[in-house]
Amino acid sequence: MNVSSITTDDSSFEQSKEEVIEQQNNIQNTDNAIQINDGLNSVTDTKEEQLKESQGNTLLVELAGGAILGALSILLGLINQFLPEIPVIGGMKIFDLIALPMMVAFLIFGIKAGLLSTVIGCLGILTHGSSTAWIGMTAKFLATLPMIIVPWLLLRFGDKLAKRISFLPQLTVSSQSLKKSFTYLIIPSILFRVILMFAVNLLFTLPLFTHGAISLSNDPKKALLFATIYGLWNIVQGIVDAYLAWIVTYPTQFDKLFGTW
Repeated sequence: MNVSSITTDDSSFEQSKEEVIEQQNNIQNTDNAIQINDGLNSVTDTKEEQLKESQGNTLLVELAGGAILGALSILLGLINQFLPEIPVIGGMKIFDLIALPMMVAFLIFGIKAGLLSTVIGCLGILTHGSSTAWIGMTAKFLATLPMIIVPWLLLRFGDKLAKRISFLPQLTVSSQSLKKSFTYLIIPSILFRVILMFAVNLLFTLPLFTHGAISLSNDPKKALLFATIYGLWNIVQGIVDAYLAWIVTYPTQFDKLFGTW
């Protein structure tokens, strides 16, 4: 009886020992899992910090690029004063380079830089000293805005249209996508610009520039004629702005050297 009792106790002891070892293994596995989880969290936190830092640096580069090109636009605006105007109608230069840096800023650095450059460059028109400079500033701003916003909107939402309309290209919000589908994106931009500037010239620019002499109320035929000519000239100016910027940006590889989107 005593031997049997001792044997039973030894068996219980061995079983208890195995349970202890198993519990230790479970604890160790739990500790390892916690360490792995902590390591993953640490890596995730590091990546998030790096991403935030990268985004901050990118924004800084975009704003700096927009500011620099906006300043260049002001310089070109000063030179632009010495260029001839369109014969007969006047008030619009035959060849206007003010918007070129604005478009380049958009192509290289994205919409934030493009808009910043546009604001700076257009405000620079006020330095020309003319009493009607603010009219030219407003007109240039409104004419340039569609050349930046319309392509960006098409890049932003064009993929949804492409799913419904098979022949449309697949688009992403990037300079390379803009490069590949440049003409497709610029044509509606120029059309929108022409329509917008026809309305602006008819209702705003012409009456102010001529002190009411050419307006729908005083001389509707001449107002419509001049507004149409001004509007159609935006096709020429829009093509020049867009494709000169394309030449400056892509064949020179500036988009790859400095691009942020």
